[in-house]
Amino acid sequence: MTEKNETKVVSTRIDDRLEKRMKTYSEYYGISNSDLIRKALRYYIRYAHKDDNKISFIEPLILISKEDLSFLLDNLNQEQIEKLAKQSYNVALKGIKKFFKYVENQEFNPLDLHVKNLLPILVENIFSFDAQNWLIDADYSIQKDLLTFTGTHSLNLSFSRYLKYLILKFLEPYNYKLVNERIKEKMIYLMFET
Repeated sequence: MTEKNETKVVSTRIDDRLEKRMKTYSEYYGISNSDLIRKALRYYIRYAHKDDNKISFIEPLILISKEDLSFLLDNLNQEQIEKLAKQSYNVALKGIKKFFKYVENQEFNPLDLHVKNLLPILVENIFSFDAQNWLIDADYSIQKDLLTFTGTHSLNLSFSRYLKYLILKFLEPYNYKLVNERIKEKMIYLMFET
């Protein structure tokens, strides 16, 4: 990608076996080979990058299905869900810092991000379909002292609670206080005030 909405053609060679697997996958999921290749590259760049210490770009990852995540979250109590959200927040901060180090801004502190810059990172680089694919859709609004966040997903009530605690952790340094919430299965609405 050279600019937003502008694409560049890149070609490569693949063997017959990989071509057959791509064709099968593309047909099964109803996506083009180009979409599949773009998704694979995004995934590889995000998760498979290794640094000098031979560890993952962000943290060692265990990939599980959404169904397994729903099951696991349903077996955690509120305190455990909150603890998991705090751990996820700390991993995300490390990842943001590591990214800025990677782009030669080693002194960057993720907590120096303005909330208006943080929210797009969350929505586009964590929650979106092209990132972690946590939410079907997500939106936020910042107006004077109010900040709202909404999202829908395909998981359970426990996942909505997990998202609430994760977003609370991200907004804590900015002194936003939760003043209204609607937490349901497959939906989350949060309103904050400074």
